[in-house]
Amino acid sequence: MRAREARCAPRRFARGLAFETIAPFARTVSPIDDRKNNTPRRRAPADRGRPFYEGVGGQKQKKPFWPALAQKKVHYVGQPVALVVAESAALAQDAAEEIAVGYRDLPAVMGFEGATRPGAAQLHEDIPGNLAFEYETGDAAAVQAAFAGAALKTRLTVRSQRLVGNPIEPRAFLASFDAGSGVFTVYSPSQGLNGMRGFLAAATGLPGEKIRVVTELVGGSFGIRSYSYAEHVAVMLAAQKLGRPVKWGATRSEIFLSDNHGRGLTLTGELALAPDGGFLALRFEDGADLGAFSTPFGPQIGSRNITITMGGVYRIPAMYAHTRCAYSNAVPVSAYRGAGRPDIACVIERIVDRAAAEHGFDPIALRRKNFIPPEAMPYKTANGTTYDCGEFEAVMDKALLLADWKGFPARRERSKREGKLRGIGIATFLEASAAGVAPKDQAYARFDASGVLHVSCVSQSTGQGHETAFVRILSEGLGLIHENAGERIRIHEGNLDLAVVGNGTGGSRSLYGAGSAVKLLAAKLIETAKPLAAAALGADAVEYRDGKFEAGSKAIGFFDLAKKLAGPSPHPMDCVAEGSFGAT
Repeated sequence: MRAREARCAPRRFARGLAFETIAPFARTVSPIDDRKNNTPRRRAPADRGRPFYEGVGGQKQKKPFWPALAQKKVHYVGQPVALVVAESAALAQDAAEEIAVGYRDLPAVMGFEGATRPGAAQLHEDIPGNLAFEYETGDAAAVQAAFAGAALKTRLTVRSQRLVGNPIEPRAFLASFDAGSGVFTVYSPSQGLNGMRGFLAAATGLPGEKIRVVTELVGGSFGIRSYSYAEHVAVMLAAQKLGRPVKWGATRSEIFLSDNHGRGLTLTGELALAPDGGFLALRFEDGADLGAFSTPFGPQIGSRNITITMGGVYRIPAMYAHTRCAYSNAVPVSAYRGAGRPDIACVIERIVDRAAAEHGFDPIALRRKNFIPPEAMPYKTANGTTYDCGEFEAVMDKALLLADWKGFPARRERSKREGKLRGIGIATFLEASAAGVAPKDQAYARFDASGVLHVSCVSQSTGQGHETAFVRILSEGLGLIHENAGERIRIHEGNLDLAVVGNGTGGSRSLYGAGSAVKLLAAKLIETAKPLAAAALGADAVEYRDGKFEAGSKAIGFFDLAKKLAGPSPHPMDCVAEGSFGAT
C-alpha cells in the first residue's frame, strides 16, 4: 500500500568524512594543523538525558562532558577526532589521509571489571573510580533473612557481551543552515523525529524550534538510531560555518567502530528455595559497562531496565538487586533490542534451570509450582512492579504441546542411533513494554483536494511496516477492509508542518501507542463526518455501516463524501484523535 510522502533533500552539498582515532585511551601530542583545513573545532554540550530516578543514597548519575570532536584525549577506538569537508567523498578521503595525529598511550581499562578494579586508570577527572551510577531496588534485609534460612540455594553469573547493531543501512546525516532564520534542517534516520530533535537540541544547546528533522525510509534500528551522535553535531557545525549543506555517511566498517553498542552487562543472580522447590528469595549483583561516555539511555539499561521485571513470571516473596554502572575505554552503550530486558529474562530462566539440575527438580514442575497464578492478577512484585495480567502456566502448556515435549526422549534416542546429539530446553519470558516519555499519542487526519486521507503520527517505521498496519487499522475501523481503501490513505510518520505529540518507536510501543491513536481516529472520523453526511443526503441523521453513511434509501460512501467536500482548507472532515497508552 502506498503510504509515505516524499521530501526532497538538497541536491548540492559538500561531503563530510569523520577522521576517527585508532587508540583506545591516549593523549594527542601532535594535534591537527588547523591551517590546512576548516574543520570546526567547537564542542557541543553533552546530552542532558539522565535516569529520571535516583540511585543509592539519592545520588544522580555522574556524566562526563562529551565533545563532538575529541579534545586533548581520545577515549575509545572510533571516537571522531576531526571532520573533513570537501566537494566529494573521494576528495574528503584524500584530505583525511593527510591528517597526522600523534598519540601518547595511556593505560586503558576494558569492561566493567577492568574499570572498577583497584588502581584502574581514571578516564574522566571528575569521576573517581570510573563509577557513573549505583542503584538498588527491593528489600535487602528481607532477602538476606530468606537466604539465611533457605535449605537450597543456586548461584549463576551470566555475561551478556557487547555487540554491534549493524543495521542494513549505515548511519548518515545531512544538515543545512539558514542564516536568516537560524534554523537547521537535518535529514537523518531516526526512531521518531520528535525524539531526534530533542536529543539534537540537548547536544547543541539550540531550542527545538530551531531544528527541523526529516526522516524518510529507515533501514533498521532496534534502538541504536534513537539518539544523536557526535558526527551529527560536527556536521551541523560545519554546515553553519560553511553556509552550505554538508552530508556525512558512514561506511560499513565505520559503524562497527562508532555506532553505539548494545548489552555490556554482567549479571550475577542467586535463588533461595524451600525443600519442596518453592522460591523464597532472589537477588542480583549487576555490573554495566557504559563505555567511554554516557548515552541518554545507557545507565537506565544497567539499572532500572534489568530490575523492573527481575522476578520474571514467578511468585517470589523477597527480591533485591544492586547494580553499578561504570565508564570504560570502549564505544558507548545504548539501547539495542530490548535494552536489558532480554538479558535479565535469560538469567532468570538459566537460574531456574540450574536450580532444577542442582537440586533434583523437574524443570517443568519447578516452573509450574512457582508461576504467578492468573487469580493473583493484578500482581505486585516484591520490588514494586505491577503485572496487569498473565496466564503463564497455560502459555507454557501450549508451548509444550506444540513442541511435543513428551516425545523428546524418543527423538533423542533416534538421533543417538544416528550418531547425533539432540537437546531441548524451555524458557518463559515476560517484559515491560510500551513505555514512553510523551504525555499522549496523537493521530491527525487531513484530507487533500482529491479527498485522499493523510494521517500523521510520530512513531517511525524502521522496517516494521507501520504503513501497512496503520492503514489496515483504519480500513477495518472505517468498515472498508474489502474496498481497497489503502489506495486512498497515506501515513506520515512525522509532519514538519504539523506539531504532533507522541512517542517514537521503541520498547514494542508503536502499535500500542500510535496504533491505538489511529484506531481511535477511525471512530473520530466517522463521528466528525456524520453531520456532514446528513447535510449531503438532506437528512436529519445518518447511520454508518460498511463504509457508507445511510439515511433511508439514500447513501454516500466515506471517501465519496470526503471527495465531495474537498476544496476548502482545512477540510471539514479533518480531525485529531489522542490518548494516553501504557507507561508515559
